[in-house]
Amino acid sequence: MVVVATALTTAFVVFGATSPARLPVVLAFAVVVPGLGWASRLRLADAADTLSIAITISLCLLVVVGEGMALLRLWSVERGFLVLAAVAVLGVTLPRRGNDNSPAGASRSV
Repeated sequence: MVVVATALTTAFVVFGATSPARLPVVLAFAVVVPGLGWASRLRLADAADTLSIAITISLCLLVVVGEGMALLRLWSVERGFLVLAAVAVLGVTLPRRGNDNSPAGASRSV
């Protein structure tokens, strides 16, 4: 889902510069997708919790990327989108560490 949303939004950013549909698509992407792959790594049972964490991660990324680009004087909507798209794809494609399926608070025997 993250890859499809990223590809669709990329098409709007690259080809739909004057399209009225560009703003809602890019806004929905920026608020949800960059954190979705990372939030799904938590393997929460409740989809609403996963979505809430994805939105939180995405908003934090928006602030960090925007502030970093502004301070470095590299601000550009297209560059910002590319950074967020790269983070989104990394969240899905990077391998998970370990094969531990235990809950986060479970104790391990040594």
